[in-house]
Amino acid sequence: MQGQDCQGQVPEEDEPRIIGGRPCSVAQRPFQVARTKRGQILCGGSLVGARWVLTVEACRQPLRDLQVLISTNTQRAGTGQVCCVLRLQVHPGYNPWRNDDFMLLHLDAPVRFGPHVKKIRVATKCPRAGQNCNVSAKFPRDLQCAQVQTISPEQCARAYGSAVTRNMFCAVTHSDQRSHPGVYSNVCQASGWTLQVIRE
Repeated sequence: MQGQDCQGQVPEEDEPRIIGGRPCSVAQRPFQVARTKRGQILCGGSLVGARWVLTVEACRQPLRDLQVLISTNTQRAGTGQVCCVLRLQVHPGYNPWRNDDFMLLHLDAPVRFGPHVKKIRVATKCPRAGQNCNVSAKFPRDLQCAQVQTISPEQCARAYGSAVTRNMFCAVTHSDQRSHPGVYSNVCQASGWTLQVIRE
């Protein structure tokens, strides 16, 4: 089966790296951004418009501390575009007791699109069990990519119980990992809201 971009992202508090990940070029993932605070990467995100980044609410920080690093596969100084965040927009279904909510960052200026900066189409269909997906994140300083295979919600629940919600999906890089799968944001669940906000 052909791999697809399922727009999942690994929460940094859960994994220091993508399991089975390998260094890759930003040319392969031109929509991947990093949210930084005083030079440290907090979370990843996806560029969904010239001034919009889709990310997770769990990494919310005061606006004055946030920047978005775009078009680089490393955190080294002087590489990539650095944008400030004008405002945050949290998904209306936000639940403070869960770490599964989505958030949009409205950048203070449009990004400059090019070979290493492109937006990604917001996923409107949720991944099926057994589907191959490409995932990426910047950990700890450099961009990593991996191909994973999704598993069923039932298999995921056996590993994590009720901690996994419909806003998440589980995937593995190989069969030995099925008892401890990776957990990713299920972007399709927020597609309607995302598309409405970025059109306004």
